[in-house]
Amino acid sequence: MLNEACPICGSSTAFVGSRGGSRSNRVYNVRRCHACGYGYIENPWSDFDKIYDENYYNGLGSDPLIDYAFEFENPELSVRGYEWDAWQELVHHKFPQKLKWLDVGCGCGSLVRHVQNRNYDNVFGYDTGTWALKAKKVGVSILNDKELISHEGTFDVITAIDVIEHIADPCAALRGWRKLLKKGGRLFVVTQNAHCAPTQFVQWSYIEPEIHVSFFTPEALTLAYKKSGFGAQAFPKTNAWHKILRARILKNLKIKQKNRLEAAMPWWLLSRLADWKLKMSAMPLGIAE
Repeated sequence: MLNEACPICGSSTAFVGSRGGSRSNRVYNVRRCHACGYGYIENPWSDFDKIYDENYYNGLGSDPLIDYAFEFENPELSVRGYEWDAWQELVHHKFPQKLKWLDVGCGCGSLVRHVQNRNYDNVFGYDTGTWALKAKKVGVSILNDKELISHEGTFDVITAIDVIEHIADPCAALRGWRKLLKKGGRLFVVTQNAHCAPTQFVQWSYIEPEIHVSFFTPEALTLAYKKSGFGAQAFPKTNAWHKILRARILKNLKIKQKNRLEAAMPWWLLSRLADWKLKMSAMPLGIAE
């Protein structure tokens, strides 16, 4: 369509190019709104059983950086442990009390298990993948669709870490998450900032069109929140966020396991440089209204 409306702000969008898929043998059209900056895949692949198959969860699918098998079987060794510690610190920034917490798109439930083992917050996960089922069988608190409904309006905090970019109708997802939160509950959405994409938007490396289909600027995310029952608030720029970036940098370097070499790196500086370049902390969090 030449004048397709932006799903977020309603302004007109433009076709900015096409990208081929690595597994589907399909071509995907990319559109972008010049008003709010939201970008999206016009014709997303919807065969989720093929997209999120066993290969995907073992790092052999469309995202080679994912390896749920290693992080689930080796939680003490995984560099993602830095991130799990930091998330518990971050959600308690100015909220020291025990929280009811949902991690949506929890994958194999590693964050949920980590927080669960600390025996402080009342934490749950939600996902529909095969690894979520495996984790639930060994005692990780992961909810299915029916169970999730019974928790509507009860959560203090929801984390959606690298989730919203996978969703073709993000406002519908946000409305669903709003129903799960108490009034005043907080939603932490972590995704790349589309302001950091190159001028030729379609060339942005973050566009993996088989799995990443929605791309936000802070302005677009703020508008999406407002359409979905949230206010927007600045993301808390605490030391915990820089610990999260440490884990993300290591993951992108394909370093899975903690070691002395990475421990000796100047993370105070490197994490701040990463945030300066990627500007992910400019993405707001949502406050349930």
